[in-house]
Parts: sequence; C-alpha cells; structure tokens
Amino acid sequence: MKIRRINPPSHLLRTFSTVVRFGGISRAANELKLTQGAVTKQVQDLERWLELPLFQRNGKKLDLTVAGSRYERRIRPLLEQLEDATLELISQGIHAAALNISAMPTFCTKWLIPRLPDFYHQHPDVQINFVRYVNSLDFRDSSIDGSILFGDGKWPGAQAIYLDGRDVVLVAPPQVAGSIHEAADVGRFALLRHVTVPQHWPLWAELNQLSELRTLTGPQFDNYHAMIQAVVSGLGVALLPRCLVADELANGVLIAPLMGKPGGGYTATAGYWFCFETDRGHTVALTQFTNWLAGQVGD
Repeated sequence: MKIRRINPPSHLLRTFSTVVRFGGISRAANELKLTQGAVTKQVQDLERWLELPLFQRNGKKLDLTVAGSRYERRIRPLLEQLEDATLELISQGIHAAALNISAMPTFCTKWLIPRLPDFYHQHPDVQINFVRYVNSLDFRDSSIDGSILFGDGKWPGAQAIYLDGRDVVLVAPPQVAGSIHEAADVGRFALLRHVTVPQHWPLWAELNQLSELRTLTGPQFDNYHAMIQAVVSGLGVALLPRCLVADELANGVLIAPLMGKPGGGYTATAGYWFCFETDRGHTVALTQFTNWLAGQVGD
C-alpha cells in the first residue's frame, strides 16, 4: 500500500504563509515575483493536498478559516527556521565549520571576545556565532552547540569546563576608595547587589565578622555590565568577579581599596563554565573550541 506523504511541498507552504502575511493574493504575488494566477493556483493546490479549506472566499476577499489560521501559525516559524539554516550554510561556505554559542553577555564581552582572535588564528576555518542568550541549559535546542553559564559547574547531562569568575573582589569608585581602609568602612556606602548572586555580601560580611552590616539592602541589578557602570558612576561599592573588572582596575576607573587586606575579596563557589551536551556527537570544531578554552583558563 502506498503511504501518503505527510509533508506538503515547501513552495506551497511558503506561498500560503506569504498570502497570510501580506493580506491578499495581489501583494503576495508582488512579494513572490509570481502572477496572481500562479499564487491562487498554489493556494488551491495546497488546499487540495490537505483536503481542507484554508480560506473562506467572499468575492475577492479572503478570510482564513479556523484551520487555516492555526496551520499558518504553526508553519511560519518552521519556514523561518528553514530560511535561517539555509542562509547560515551559504554564509559559512562549503569548507567552513560553525559553532552556535549562547554566552552570558558581560562575560562574553569582557573575557571571551578579546581572546577570540587567538582562536581564529589557530582555527581559521571555524566560525563562532553568538546566539540569543538563555539563562538555562536546554539541550532540546539542537541549534546551540554550547553555552557559557554561571554556576557551580553541575548541570545534568552536561560536560562543563571552568573558565573564570570565582575570584571575587571588592571594588569602589576612585572618589570614595580612599575612605575605605578596612572592611568595616564599607558600611558607609550603598552595597550594590546582583540578583542572581544574593549571597555575595552576606558571605563577605560573615568572613569579615561584620554581623551588623545590612547586606540585604542596596540597589539590585540583573546584569554585571550595568552593575559595573553603577560603581564607576559612584552609586556605591560592589563585589564583582575580578575577570569582569580587570580593565577598569588596570586603568584606574575602579579601585580595589582593600587589595591584599582582609575584606579585599574571596573565592566564591560559583563561576563561569562552558557547557555542552555529554551524549551529543561532538564535531571537530567543538573539540577544537573546548580544547582552546581549556588552554585559556588562568590567562
């Protein structure tokens, strides 16, 4: 017995979706560079293929049926994914390899991107694409080859390479740094806090025996880039991963007032990790990238 194909021809789906997006046959025909007759025929061919009406026809007016509306909402993202995959393949070229990486924005900007020229020098045929960052590890998204996440390095189903971030340092703007001679002096200033690491200040206070310090007050931020800028602008003091403020400390925009003294910083349990799926078949490009990252640790 001959089994009926489940997938309609892609050109019919594209025409149908274009008619819906542009609101009619005429405008869709202009977009597709087809005649109105050709567009009409392709829509009718799709309806015959599905054995369902997709439009209600009232003279020259087309209104989607309930089934047509539901179907178009489902196929539109699939057509967009197909187009994206094709453009990605064309842009990479026949011999190029590509990795899609999801990375925490501040760490990506401060730590990874300045090092990437060295990777490209060693592996000129590999292209790194940075995709939209998602604050989770979801390997159901097969378009992502790896993610840079913040945590303790333990994610189910993942291999994780520690990169940096455990070294936490107390930083202050230059205009107030001279007033901080010991850990207790920090209490005179606003304590800037990051929403995903609320334990930084309580742990720092405990290590420095400052039980009276109000560690749960002060402005909160949901990203380190804004938090760094807030310290630079004089809004308060902060505990930040040293790797994110190395440039600011080097050029004097920020000061580590207790460097080498009690309260100058501590080693946290969480940091930045490059994570990739344990069971997925690893490409040569991914192996090259992970080996290179491992060589960057400590630099």
